[in-house]
Amino acid sequence: MAKSQKNSLRLPLAGLFGVYLLAPLPIGSNLDWAWLILAAICFLLIAVWCLQYLRDQAALSAVIATPLCRASIGFFLCVVAWQGLQALPIPIDWLDKLPTPAAQLYRQTYSVIAPQAAEEWAAISVDSSITAKMALLSLFYFCLFMLLLLLINSRKRLLLFCYLLLLSGLFQASYGSLMTLSGMEYLLGVKKIDYLGFATGTFVNRNHFAGYLEMTLAIGMGLLMVRTKDKDRTQPVGQGWRRQLRQLLNLVLSGKAIFRLVLVVMVIGLILSRSRMGNGAFFNSLLITSLIAISMSSAFRKPGTYLLLLSIIAIDVFLLGSWFGLEKVVQRMEQTSMATEERIDVDQGLLPMIEDFNWTGSGAGTFYYVFPRNVNSNYGGYDHAHNDYLELTSDLGYLGSSFLAGLVIVSLWQALKALRYRHSSFVRGMGFAGLMGTLSLLIHSSVDFNLQIPANAMLFIAMLAIPMIALSVDKKQIKSNSEFEK
Repeated sequence: MAKSQKNSLRLPLAGLFGVYLLAPLPIGSNLDWAWLILAAICFLLIAVWCLQYLRDQAALSAVIATPLCRASIGFFLCVVAWQGLQALPIPIDWLDKLPTPAAQLYRQTYSVIAPQAAEEWAAISVDSSITAKMALLSLFYFCLFMLLLLLINSRKRLLLFCYLLLLSGLFQASYGSLMTLSGMEYLLGVKKIDYLGFATGTFVNRNHFAGYLEMTLAIGMGLLMVRTKDKDRTQPVGQGWRRQLRQLLNLVLSGKAIFRLVLVVMVIGLILSRSRMGNGAFFNSLLITSLIAISMSSAFRKPGTYLLLLSIIAIDVFLLGSWFGLEKVVQRMEQTSMATEERIDVDQGLLPMIEDFNWTGSGAGTFYYVFPRNVNSNYGGYDHAHNDYLELTSDLGYLGSSFLAGLVIVSLWQALKALRYRHSSFVRGMGFAGLMGTLSLLIHSSVDFNLQIPANAMLFIAMLAIPMIALSVDKKQIKSNSEFEK
């Protein structure tokens, strides 16, 4: 039965991998038709899995049984449910009792467009149609999260998934660099009109391109931390200089050198994006994650790890930076000031919105419609705030954003547990990737809206899931090995 279950899951797994590979191609799937197609595929995959489960051809993965994983699923479900409630019409008298000015805004609107009509029903959201669309998008993300947990139930599958994501990042970096260095400024088959002279890959915005590369670079770093055949389980750690030299030569001459070359290409793409926070978030998340890993686990306190990290600083920052113009990124950072950054004004305009809508929020996706009433005539027409934290808090309120925070905190805790895992470098590497990728986008989100881009949000969900999946599949393998020995 186990073998038939494994074979029955191959098609849904291939569909899941295909969704992740396709997501960044149509400008990060930041078009309704693009993410709706991906959502339809995921809903179909979930339906196929449920049908197979009812036929006893599929089973719940081990990771679902863990309390922290169930907590993350619960938080995610609460986010989707809250967005659905925001779009649900309720008696306007009930809405009056909630800590939101939505009822007043509805009455003001109807007094202008339909003075004779008495509005009896209204939603928490100031635009229920856009919030319903965002609830559907969040449901898609939740199904994607569940598919990751249900289908990637072995080390082999998790490694294959990481390799595919790394390949996607390599393609984005190579394509973006080629377009920029050659002067042929094209997206995928479409001539670029924005960000000319900057690498953007198949994304419109260089910052979103950089955000995607940050997370795929984190996966590459995690894979570099995984030892070949997990030798740390079978061989004692030696302190002799010959052993350390042998480990260094193995690192240089083994397949890890290919990963290192891939990271070099991706860093070139990141530098050519000229994204200030994209580059800053990558190197800061690498530094923070490395310090946490070294302080939490003796497995990271080895010459090979130190050499790897130093090589990234020496080669990627200084050597590649001098060739591909990292000084231009630094110059942009130096020229940035609080007075010249228009996005700071947007952040300041969001604070009154958060205060007005506090616990309930104005409704998912309603920033574009509510924000103009809080700014003066110099409003620049922003579709999104350049701060995911403020926009999500404004849209979802304290209640909805607390569910999101709970999901991220649980996943970060799982990544820290994976970093401390003693039995497998595979788990530690996946913990490193998950922690670094999550921290990178969290840093970048303070000045941009990567989480509003479906391809980046999907990859961020993968960053949250990878450490808990790695912990689960490795414990399952240890248990099966011990039962075999008995």
